[in-house]
Amino acid sequence: MKRGWFVAVASLLVAGALVVGCKKTAKAPADASPPAIDAAALAVDAASTAGEDAGPLTPPVAAGKPGVQVLGVEYEGHEARLLPAIKGDGSQLAALSIGDDGGRGYLDLALQLVDGKTGKVVEELTLVEPDETTAAQREDGSFEPALLEAVKRRVADANARLATGDWRALTSHAADPADAEAPIIAAGVTWSLESGLHLIGRRAGKVVFDRTYTQLTGKKAPRGIDEDDMCPDIVVLSALHVDEPTGKALVAFGRQSGHNCGAPGDDLAVIALPR
Repeated sequence: MKRGWFVAVASLLVAGALVVGCKKTAKAPADASPPAIDAAALAVDAASTAGEDAGPLTPPVAAGKPGVQVLGVEYEGHEARLLPAIKGDGSQLAALSIGDDGGRGYLDLALQLVDGKTGKVVEELTLVEPDETTAAQREDGSFEPALLEAVKRRVADANARLATGDWRALTSHAADPADAEAPIIAAGVTWSLESGLHLIGRRAGKVVFDRTYTQLTGKKAPRGIDEDDMCPDIVVLSALHVDEPTGKALVAFGRQSGHNCGAPGDDLAVIALPR
């Protein structure tokens, strides 16, 4: 009796499992309504992924030409090609000015055209301006189309300027990012920014160049470091960009400050390389 009872129970359990399995694979009636779609959820999802698929804001620079491509106005940054550059006759140089926007982190970018004789910036073409970007940002994080179109137009105009003429890239020698006071070796000379903001060039231990920051840039020396100032203004030697054919170099003096304080782009000067 016990065995017969056990077999009967087992048979019922197997039958129940088969019924459940049939219910799981059963097709919905032909006239059943499709599941409801949450339109609001789809809208949010589309908005959150739109920026990911947008790609660079401006097109790549034409091959063999100097110029800049803006990837985005917020954190995406930019890509420069063959910059800084100099015209074939040495009459003009072009370089990007890249500011530090501090805590906001927006792109601060301009193209500077520098006179090859005087070293003065004769024209500055604004490409992306942080305050303008902030004002054009919507509550959802996107940006007003007018801003993006303005940036596209400015970049296109700047690249068109650089596409004409026989520009060639300078050879860049940048400072060690881990040690701002380390000298830079360029054109066979060891360069350093020393006391009183003197740019000193030495060859085989002998001083062959000595000019001050103010003499080279025409600007007053920044205030430097104040123990009570959370945002000091410090000048460092950022890079020398050399053009051997003309014997010229574009000197870039960087500006540093405190954490999240922000800083302007490099101050530029053109020098004749010591012979």
